[in-house]
Amino acid sequence: MIDVNRLLSNNVTSQSFLDEEEVMGIIAGVKACSIANNLSSVVVDFDKHRTVFMSDNLLYLDEATISDFKRTSENPYWALVSEDVLDVLIRIHDDYSKLRNAMSEEEYRGHVCTMDYPIIIKGREFYINSRFIPLRMRAEGITNLGLFTFVPSNRKEMTFLVKAPSGKRWTYDFSKGEFKQLDLALKLSITEKAILQRARKGLSNEEIAKDLFLSLNTIKSHRLHIFKKLNVTTITEALLVIGNYQLL
Repeated sequence: MIDVNRLLSNNVTSQSFLDEEEVMGIIAGVKACSIANNLSSVVVDFDKHRTVFMSDNLLYLDEATISDFKRTSENPYWALVSEDVLDVLIRIHDDYSKLRNAMSEEEYRGHVCTMDYPIIIKGREFYINSRFIPLRMRAEGITNLGLFTFVPSNRKEMTFLVKAPSGKRWTYDFSKGEFKQLDLALKLSITEKAILQRARKGLSNEEIAKDLFLSLNTIKSHRLHIFKKLNVTTITEALLVIGNYQLL
């Protein structure tokens, strides 16, 4: 059985480092923001390895039955994923712990993680988008209080993206089990972005050419340039890359 509590750990001994009054102030701010923006929020104390706040009405949770919860978890969404997905989440968590060593202190303190993954309720699969933000860190740069927010996702595949204030971005390569840093030198032209935007809507090459008032050969030429820049061989792979890196 996979230990879901590993997702709540910062790899230090469980003990209290947080001032309770400060924590209550942070939680009050999170609660107000969650209500104002209709967000499902969970605040985690990584020192004590437990949840210290949850929104009253969490996304999709009112539809779940007792049989849907596959395990006991401080974060209810982790209780609703399959064993395979949980295994992937834990592998990402372990690799993410290593990734922070590649960040400067400023980057790590201000970074944001976004992830899409599926939960299962009554036999149906729902993708959710989870965003993680460190709320408080110790002097040595270890997160001891963090915020997870959850909204519906329009994706149908798992993704994981880390963004730092410096502009650096890392995405998780699920096939290789490692983080890859986005080459910031990568620049898509206005026309290339226009082609990808229409391809994402399902338009064919011919339809894109007509919509952009360009020849079919010009569209094909731009596509080849896109493939070369993104290091892919198909439009499906290209759309996956731009989605992971949020290039559009």
